[in-house]
Amino acid sequence: MTALPARRVRRLRHTLAGTAVLGLVGSGLVLGATAPAGATDAATDASAPAPRSFSFATTQRPLLAGQYQVAASDDTGELFVTSAQGRPPVLNATLAKVDPDTLAIKDRAELPVLEHGTEATPTYKQLSTHGVYVDDAHDNVWVTNTRDNQVTVYDRESLDLVWTSYDFDAAKADPAQRAQVEISHPREVIIDEVNHRAYVTAANRGGATDSSITVYDTVSFERLRDIAIPARASYPTTGDNESAYAVPMGLDIDEATGTVYANDFRTDQYYVLDYAADPDDYAVERVDIPNPLAATEGVGLLQPSSIAIDVEAREVYSANQGQFAQAEGSLDIFDLDTGAHKARIVTGSRALGVDVDTDRGLVYVADFTTGEVAVVDARAQAVIETISLPGTPKSANHLIVAGGSAYMVDKAGATTQTIDYAVDPVTGERTTAETSVDSIAKITPVDATVASAAAIGGTLTLEGQGWLDQAGTAGSTIAVKINDGAIAHAAGEGPHSNDTVWAVVEADAKGRFTARIPLPDGGTTGARGSVPAATPGTWTLRLLSGSLKPGDTARSTAVEVEVKAGKLRATAAPRITGKAKVGKKLKATTGTWSAPASTKLQWRRNGKVIKGATQATYRVAKADAGKKLTVRVVASRPGYANATATSKAVKVAQVARKNRTK
Repeated sequence: MTALPARRVRRLRHTLAGTAVLGLVGSGLVLGATAPAGATDAATDASAPAPRSFSFATTQRPLLAGQYQVAASDDTGELFVTSAQGRPPVLNATLAKVDPDTLAIKDRAELPVLEHGTEATPTYKQLSTHGVYVDDAHDNVWVTNTRDNQVTVYDRESLDLVWTSYDFDAAKADPAQRAQVEISHPREVIIDEVNHRAYVTAANRGGATDSSITVYDTVSFERLRDIAIPARASYPTTGDNESAYAVPMGLDIDEATGTVYANDFRTDQYYVLDYAADPDDYAVERVDIPNPLAATEGVGLLQPSSIAIDVEAREVYSANQGQFAQAEGSLDIFDLDTGAHKARIVTGSRALGVDVDTDRGLVYVADFTTGEVAVVDARAQAVIETISLPGTPKSANHLIVAGGSAYMVDKAGATTQTIDYAVDPVTGERTTAETSVDSIAKITPVDATVASAAAIGGTLTLEGQGWLDQAGTAGSTIAVKINDGAIAHAAGEGPHSNDTVWAVVEADAKGRFTARIPLPDGGTTGARGSVPAATPGTWTLRLLSGSLKPGDTARSTAVEVEVKAGKLRATAAPRITGKAKVGKKLKATTGTWSAPASTKLQWRRNGKVIKGATQATYRVAKADAGKKLTVRVVASRPGYANATATSKAVKVAQVARKNRTK
């Protein structure tokens, strides 16, 4: 094995972000939504809520030759994409660091070059990359070298080689050791950053009686153990008596507990590896994925291939490829705690990749046959959009959800480029090659979020993402309407010639915005006056793009917000003037207020109401002698809660007594 010195361990950072989207509705930018299909033995829940509607913004660009998987760093947001083009020996391969906003390559790793072939006729190939996951706790990127049966680790920042299971010294000393097997067909890798473990699935399909999931220490890179996954006993087989041997494929993890979930390509099951229950031996629970074809057609038709969990919703999602015409690609939903099968949803022809947006309850499913991405509303158990990407006519291979967007890598090879990460098979030198290149796509729900309280006359903070023009290179210009224009600006007072446009918002080049929207003040004149006068209640803010900027994307999204009564405040308190003597007249002001308001005035003696004293002037009575007088003002305005303010007290002089003589 090749190893570098142990690296520092820094404190793992966990972040939970996101503000709830309130009453989100919208019109799709992508069409072709597929109606949900019925489940096999568990029908779609009849009590499920109605499907929600989302719009989606997509950007796409050619990236690498022979793409396989994509992963994201929670710390930096950067993406890491693996590539290995062609059958062994793989000559075109790399590991790329990608900007999550522009989808541009920021850096690429130079992969190790291996001797290949016989001693008499040596050739060369690359230690190509396939599965990938980021270990932010140790600043590393783990990859599986599926074609070479190895596992390798790169530095997250520099992409330098940190460690690999491949033993270069052994291969150099003995040509027979060039083809080494650390793990048979390692497919996916996932990291438990809390317990410093890496899990790798061995997706060998050669009919082995047992398969395994291999566990590594992410600090020392020591191979800790192989968790045996026996063949599924007493499971229906085909006429040639093939066994239901295990082929573990996809992985996901509950970061809080260290529990790992893996689904199996052949046994029609998913596995729950409970680290906390048994850190030494692992407690493995097997959950059946219903397959009605198994009884008559045998195993290997459902082909579960990717898995995701939503800890908050307590659900497990298994994406199943199906076997071309014999079964449809589907998504199975299970209860995370009980393993109960909740629903099966047909998502397309060949569902290969899955991940979940836990904030929104959206599950994305990549279809390898069509290149499309189905979006499932997990709460409604229904497909709400099927996204077709122009640069991906086929072969959507893998996807993840990171930072609120889904990132999908394909194997469509839709463009041709000259790459500089090829290797000459004769010399082993790095060279260029003209070859087909695959694409990466970013899919972002177009939404808006209310990020502050709302009140008449106040200011509302509105945040959004996914607001990009048709080219995906610039932000949209967005018109905001209140109640679809039913509350409009007073004539000529708004930011647009159309008075129903209450505000105009500009999204940045990444399609994001944070806008402070001044709300109507309850009056009918001025910059905040509205027609009709606004009142508290549930409002709909309609966000529209497409008509205010050439080349913009036409879309419509609405956010419901509860608008409370406004708050009046005295900017200057009421005031009493004049001589505070019996028989003299005092005057009072009603103060000034934060918005024009009607006022009612009440004189008080030592804090108690003086009956009938409600005018701006007051003649001091004998009963006031030696007492303190104040004025309390109540201000009111439509759409606002009443407010009060009290003047400073004035003390009335005592009446002088005349001397009495005998």
